[in-house]
Amino acid sequence: MNRCVVVAHGDCDGVCSAALAVAYLVEKCEVSVHFSHPVGLLQDLREFSERGDFIVVVDIAVNELHAGELVRYIEELAKTRLVLYIDHHPLPEDFKVPAGSTWIHDPGCSASELTHKYFHKLGLSDEYSRVALYGAICDYLDETPWVKNELLKWDRRSVFLEAGIVSQGLEGARRDHEFKRAVVEHLARNRLPS
Repeated sequence: MNRCVVVAHGDCDGVCSAALAVAYLVEKCEVSVHFSHPVGLLQDLREFSERGDFIVVVDIAVNELHAGELVRYIEELAKTRLVLYIDHHPLPEDFKVPAGSTWIHDPGCSASELTHKYFHKLGLSDEYSRVALYGAICDYLDETPWVKNELLKWDRRSVFLEAGIVSQGLEGARRDHEFKRAVVEHLARNRLPS
């Protein structure tokens, strides 16, 4: 695995999820980060997937209109690359997970929580739970048992303040992907948003 591509939603949960993936992957491969959205994901995957041996998609809902085509494309990708998809949005009815890919899905928590849990099992430091908390708080998914437990390890007021800073900063950035990449890089080093 020499090149890794992370494709994320550009909101706070997506950016924090991307930062968690980058934090784990940066010592294992050359990582590039790209931003997408449900309607544009298939096209963006076609563009960005050629740049990586390992493709990680975080916090992007599956668009019902493109679900079948997306599944087929991911199955083709998975024949020659590792594909990991982490998301919490409801899946389209009768959705079939693409063969050959790893699919982490739970609509009961944030993508940041799911991403942290996945990479933590592989060795990501406990210290990164704070980054996952930012994403969970921004997505109003801060009442899960995991979040409640992790908040006990940090100064709750500081975590909520920092989550607000990330959220507001990204809101002002909208389509400024370079700024969002800089935020991902900053958070991947476990630095405070403030």
